[in-house]
Amino acid sequence: MKKSLILFLMPLALASCSHSEYDGPDRMGGKLQVRGSMSDTETRATGSQWDAGDQIGLSSDAGQDNVKFTTEAGNGNFESENNVYVLGGGETTYTAYYPYTEEVNSVTPEIKFETPEDYMWSTTTATREEPYAEFVFAHKMSKITITLTDNTASTTPDGSSCKVEGVAVAGEFQTLTGAVTPSATKSSINKNFTLDKAVEYILPPQTVTKISIIVIYNGLAYGGTLNLTELKEGTQYNYTVNLGTSDPSAPLNVSDVTITDWTNTDGGNVDINEIELPEEENVLEVGDFLMKDGTVIDKNSARVSTKRADIVGVVYYVGNIQPSVLYSGTYTEAQDVLLREFPNCVNGLAISLNNQGDASRFSGGKRNYKSWLAEEGNEDIAAAYIGDNFAKTSASSLMLGYNNTRVMQKAAEMGVTSDAATLEKLTNFQEAYPTENTSYWYIPGNAELDQVKANFDAVKASIEKAGGAIEQFADLSSDAQNGNFYWTSDGRNESYTWANSLHPDAPSRAIVRQSNSNKGFFRYSIIF
Repeated sequence: MKKSLILFLMPLALASCSHSEYDGPDRMGGKLQVRGSMSDTETRATGSQWDAGDQIGLSSDAGQDNVKFTTEAGNGNFESENNVYVLGGGETTYTAYYPYTEEVNSVTPEIKFETPEDYMWSTTTATREEPYAEFVFAHKMSKITITLTDNTASTTPDGSSCKVEGVAVAGEFQTLTGAVTPSATKSSINKNFTLDKAVEYILPPQTVTKISIIVIYNGLAYGGTLNLTELKEGTQYNYTVNLGTSDPSAPLNVSDVTITDWTNTDGGNVDINEIELPEEENVLEVGDFLMKDGTVIDKNSARVSTKRADIVGVVYYVGNIQPSVLYSGTYTEAQDVLLREFPNCVNGLAISLNNQGDASRFSGGKRNYKSWLAEEGNEDIAAAYIGDNFAKTSASSLMLGYNNTRVMQKAAEMGVTSDAATLEKLTNFQEAYPTENTSYWYIPGNAELDQVKANFDAVKASIEKAGGAIEQFADLSSDAQNGNFYWTSDGRNESYTWANSLHPDAPSRAIVRQSNSNKGFFRYSIIF
C-alpha cells in the first residue's frame, strides 16, 4: 500500500535566506507550497484520505530541518509556518516522514517508540528551474490483521481478546533515512476485539522464530502459531479466525494468510486449539482473584475469563491477619485461634462474590458472649479466644471476624446460644464454596468490612468481572433497617450487632439483631 504526497514548488519572488528569506542572487526561486494526494491506501486504520490536522516533517540537504507541514482541513493542502525555498543552481534532496514529531532534528533524527505507529517515509529532489517534487510515501512498518468471526453469535462476549506474542514491539524509526530498527526484546500486544472487525497490530519489520496468538473467547483460551518467519517492511498479513465451532476442543478454522494493500506475498494455514494458559507471576494486590485451590491470579490477567468458574473471592486486604501478629503486644499466640488452626494463612483476606441469599435478621438468643466466656468452667475457652468488648457507641477497629465467628460456633456447640439459623447459613455457604489451603469462610467483623469499603471501587470491579455483584447502601441512620446493610460478627452482647453499609457517607452502627425490621445481608470473608 502506497501513499502519494505531491509537493508543488511555485516560483515566487525571494527576499533573504533563512527558511523564510533569501539574500542570494537576484534570480527567481521556488517557494514550496505543498499539496498532498494519496493513492487508494489507508492512512491509519481506515480511510483513503488525509485527516484534518495530519502533519508531516520535511528536511533537506540545503538546511531545512524537520519543518512541519499541516493539512488543517484534511483536504490535502499542506501549509507551514516556516517558508521553505528551493535555492542554488543544483538539485536539492528532500526527505519527509509521517507522522510529525517536534522531538527530532538533524542531530537526533530518530524516534524511539514503545508503542508502534504507521511510520512512513519518502525522498525526492527538486531544482529552482523545476521547483516540483513528488513524494511517494512508503510504509516502513509491518502489519498483522486478524478478523475473528462466529456465525453462531450475534454479539461479542465481554472480555474477548486476542494477543500476538513473540514479536519485537518497541524500536527506533530514523526520520532522515526511513530505517526502522526493532528492539532485541520479544514482547506481546493484547487487544480486545469485536466479531467481524479486523484487529490490527502495527509492528517493526523483523525476523521471528515463532509468532503465537492467544484468543480469549466465551471463557475459553485458544492458541496457535502464525506461519511467519519474517515481518517485511510495508507488508500486511491478514488472517481470519472462525470461532463458531461447536466442539471447543476442535481446531479453529483459520483462513490462509492473504497480503493486501502494501506488498503482496504468499502465506499459509494456521491451526488454533484450546489451550491452558500458563501461570503468571503476580504481586498480590487488592482486586486480585482468589481461586478455590487457594492460589491467586492477577486481576488483569488474561486467565481470568478462562478460570471464572474457579474464582471464589476477591482480595480486599493484603497482609498477615493473625491477631498475634497484626496486634502484637495486645494478643498472644495462646489467644490466636487463627494461628492455631491455619498457621499458613498469612497472605490476606478475600470477600465472597455474592451475598448469602436474601436479607435476613441475625438469629441468636440474648446471650452475652463476654459474660459466658468468663463463667466458671469456661476458663480454657476464655484463655483460647479473644473476648472482645462490645460498645454501642463505637465500632471495634480490630479485624477479629474469624475469632468472633469461632466463638459463636463454640457457644453453639455448648448449647449456650441459639444462633442456629445464622450458623446454618454459614455452613451452607462453606459447603457450596469449598476451598483448599485457606481458612473457613466466616462472618467478617466491622473492621474487615471497613477495608472493603476503603477499596470498594477496585473490589467491585473485580467482583463484577468474575460474574458477582456487591452493593453500597447510603442510609444507616434509622432504627428500622431492611435490606440496606451487611451484618458483622461484632456482637457479643445481649441484643445488638454492628452493621456496615460499605458506603463512605454512612457510618457503621449497632442494630438490634433479632428484630424483623432489621434484616441485613451476610457477606462472608476468607483468609488465605
